[in-house]
Amino acid sequence: MRTKFIMRKSIFLLSFCLLVISCSTKNNSETLEKTNLNSKQKLVQETAILLGKLLTDSEVKNALNNKMKEVDKDANIVSFAYLLEQEEGLRKNEQATFKNQINNLRKQNIFKNALRKEFENNSNDYKTIKEILDKNLTSKNNFRSTAFIADELTNLLVSQELQIFFPFDPEYENDDQNAQEYYVSFDPLNNSQTNIGFQFNTGYSDYEIINNLDNNFLDNNPVYVIVPIDPCDIAGRPCNFIELLPTPLDQNNELITSENQFMVYNPSGFTNNNNTIPTTTLLTTNTNHNNIPETDGISSYIPRIRINGTGYMGFGGTHQKLRFYRGTTDGSVTQNADGTITASPKDYIVKEFRCKRKHVKDKNWVDFGAEFDQDWNMSENTQDFAIFSIHNLKATASFELSMKSGFKLEDGKIKPNAEASGSAKINVSVGNAKFRTNAEISRRIVLATIVGLGATGETVSDGGVDYNVKKNGIVDYYFKHYYTDL
Repeated sequence: MRTKFIMRKSIFLLSFCLLVISCSTKNNSETLEKTNLNSKQKLVQETAILLGKLLTDSEVKNALNNKMKEVDKDANIVSFAYLLEQEEGLRKNEQATFKNQINNLRKQNIFKNALRKEFENNSNDYKTIKEILDKNLTSKNNFRSTAFIADELTNLLVSQELQIFFPFDPEYENDDQNAQEYYVSFDPLNNSQTNIGFQFNTGYSDYEIINNLDNNFLDNNPVYVIVPIDPCDIAGRPCNFIELLPTPLDQNNELITSENQFMVYNPSGFTNNNNTIPTTTLLTTNTNHNNIPETDGISSYIPRIRINGTGYMGFGGTHQKLRFYRGTTDGSVTQNADGTITASPKDYIVKEFRCKRKHVKDKNWVDFGAEFDQDWNMSENTQDFAIFSIHNLKATASFELSMKSGFKLEDGKIKPNAEASGSAKINVSVGNAKFRTNAEISRRIVLATIVGLGATGETVSDGGVDYNVKKNGIVDYYFKHYYTDL
């Protein structure tokens, strides 16, 4: 097994090197200066190179890996604040450990000492960092002693709310730490899916510039990436994104559900004309939507989703952030001059959430637990299901949702009907986002493919029921529908 893994890894690295050999460059400051980066991007780039130099010392590299293990169960992320012993700027998961170990932390800090020494000896290699520090020291009228510069360097890295992310998760434990060859890179801060990287070898200060690294390379090679801390991970910062967790699997590799697959419940205080309490039942067979009239209720729920890969993530992202919208025709009804009948459109946020990179990379089913439509009426012939990815961007993404309504004229009155009678559109704009994909889904098809292979040819077992997997871009999901006989 291990030999097979080593061969697979060697073949991958050899293939990659053949692809990039023409654009790999020895340590050359002129090459770096040609890159069109703003000051913030240059700062994180120089911080990446600075980190790479530090890790050529195996003792420093081990110290960093141990710090990651102290605060992160996945041992792949740590803030500069924690590394440099600064309480301000810690990640939420680092605060308790920091307070418990404060006395031990301040006895000796191998990483911090190495950082100060490298910058003191080679500050001219880090022009942007040096310019910022010089400006800060001038504004504070501080004498440029080694101690002052070291403190300002610490303050700068902490104030930028930077962290070190190591997404590589090898098949065998400690393969990542034992590798003599490693890479460093940085978030390009523009949501690009590729960036340059720097290849180092333990014990050697020289490095090679590698162009066009992507997320797949980060996941399959030992790469330390300098990235901003997600605001959701900083104490006191507003965060509207719910963290999705992977669904546990049983011994047969099936999803473990906490729900009764034949859930029946009685809504309190609700009676029909016969003075009986209506029951709500989970549908576990394919159903003809004509048999569920407007007078009865269908609640549609998405229990879990699966994001297939990092295609919607920027380079070096620690989390995938998505917002799901639905567009529907449940507004006011109008009879048009040509005799058609339409309903005004509305849009709703189904859910906005974030999911750890590893669950996206590994394509795990994660607990979604969101109501798609509390009462999917017959008159809502189709609904539009749209997905936006959220990023640290200034741009606003817009998309026009399209949907159909179902009505008919009967005895001079407008009544719900199973067939489409008109269409509607509504524009949705989302800040700091990119529009990714949408799918117009019909009530008829959705209820006809509750279980079984359907058009996608794929099912997922949940509570003993093989639900049909629906697809929207790189997102898989399935519905649970609850029927109430009113």
